[in-house]
Parts: sequence; C-alpha cells; structure tokens
Amino acid sequence: MEIYLPRIQFVHQINLPAAVYKGFEVWGGNRAWAELCEVEEKDLPGIGIEHVVHPDSIEKVISIVKQRALGNPSVPRTYSIYLKGTQKQKVKVRISSYPLNEPAGSFLVLAEPDKD
Repeated sequence: MEIYLPRIQFVHQINLPAAVYKGFEVWGGNRAWAELCEVEEKDLPGIGIEHVVHPDSIEKVISIVKQRALGNPSVPRTYSIYLKGTQKQKVKVRISSYPLNEPAGSFLVLAEPDKD
C-alpha cells in the first residue's frame, strides 16, 4: 500500500467526496470523503468498509465489490447506499465508482448526497 499512496493523491484535487478503495478497504481519500464518513483523514488508509457503510447497505456493497472482482460487466457504476452518520443516523449518498489501472483491482469512488 505504501507504494501506491503517492499515486492516489490525485483525490485531493476532486471537489466531491472522493476515495480509492480496493477489496473491502479504503486506500485513501480526500477531506470531503473523511468528513462524509465522519473519520479523520489520516485514518482513511486501511479502514474497512464496515466502519463507514451503514449496516442497511453493507450487504449491497459487499455484493457489488465481489461482482466487480469477478469481472461482472453488469455491475452498476452508480448506485445509492447509506453511510454511517452521527448518533447512529444514516446518510443516503449516491456513489459513482470507476476502475483504476493502479493499483490493479482498485476503484475511484465519488459520492454526492442522494435526496431521493
């Protein structure tokens, strides 16, 4: 992971909450992503999705991650999920996910509030 951290620093140039994940771990993210997930920015690398995704959405996220790992082309690029919020309230967001060349098997994730 230390080899790729400098290469994923581009997320700090993105105005939306943005992060890079691989498997079930966040590899890094920008300040807006950290604020959205209510964690310190320095704590993002290595944090498991179970610490930021609300239990109502964890099964959906795990399924999508597994399908992507298997190369399923029908996996949606954009979908809505709930993130954990303060005082156990959930926050609905619309996630857009894009594959990255490096590190292999990683994805850029962008989030926007989902009011629907």
